[in-house]
Amino acid sequence: MSQILSPPPPEPFTIERYVEDHRADDIEPIIAEKIRAWEQNTLSAPFDRIIPVAGSPGIGKTWLLRYLSHTHQGIYIDLEERHQFATSPAYINHVHEQIHSTPDRQRRGYLLLIDHVPALRNEELLLDFEDRVLRSHIRGHSLVIMAQQHPLRWCWSGDIPHPIPLILHGFTEAGWKRQVKQLAASLLPKIKKLLDGTEHSPYLITLLCRNNGDIGSAVEQFLTYWATRVGYPIAQGEVQRELSLASTLACMADPEDDEQLSTVLDQIGCKESPFYIRLRMLLRRWWAREPGKSGYVWSEPARHALRAWLRAEKPGLYQQLGCGRSL
Repeated sequence: MSQILSPPPPEPFTIERYVEDHRADDIEPIIAEKIRAWEQNTLSAPFDRIIPVAGSPGIGKTWLLRYLSHTHQGIYIDLEERHQFATSPAYINHVHEQIHSTPDRQRRGYLLLIDHVPALRNEELLLDFEDRVLRSHIRGHSLVIMAQQHPLRWCWSGDIPHPIPLILHGFTEAGWKRQVKQLAASLLPKIKKLLDGTEHSPYLITLLCRNNGDIGSAVEQFLTYWATRVGYPIAQGEVQRELSLASTLACMADPEDDEQLSTVLDQIGCKESPFYIRLRMLLRRWWAREPGKSGYVWSEPARHALRAWLRAEKPGLYQQLGCGRSL
């Protein structure tokens, strides 16, 4: 099985589809309120004019930024485009042209929507972008919204303010059904049977359509891509073993329950330390620390994908673990 390391090509964007496909209580209204405050010149501190956005890989961060560029006349800057330029100055000049060719509606600054911000600052080009683009707009009056690839980290220097990211959720049930109808309408009945939750990543749905509804291949590719994007890839040859382990954990009602964790590990004959397993789940961002608490919570798109994989690939174990009762 080959690893999928790049997101699917963007689908045609429409504002109507974005509004209908995403949850009404998602983060767009929060961002829209920030934009209004900025336009009224009430956001003066740099900390208030930086909005990081995070979410699981393939969840729709790019769609959100493109939506905001349409509705609020923002400037969409894709850092993935940097790989298309031979030199750093060539890319920086391209970005400057993007910014200065866009009318600012008499604003004091620009609305910058920066996509695919990596976790590591390991490229000279990223340093140049920070020095020659990002800093000048933060010092000025621009509002900068950035979609970061890692849920917690980004590549900018420590003196660049980094507020707590807003978390983007998955497609609604109506949203992913619409996506299936557009990509592979004949697969909708099959995919509806496979999915055990209503909130799913657009990328997982795309992979299901590409793989003719094969949940095994789609989830393998989805979680391999996820692990790679957050900087903790799954080793070749370990994918099936890791999926088997993680999918059984996805049936746990409470990841913090030591007794339940030990029972699940015994049932699948796993001799690894619970501490080490928890650490792996955290590093891959399938689990996260619960805000303000000492426990753990699942990333729901990962949990739903893993449960669907277990139900399709190992139905006997799925029933034995009581997965159908623990949602």
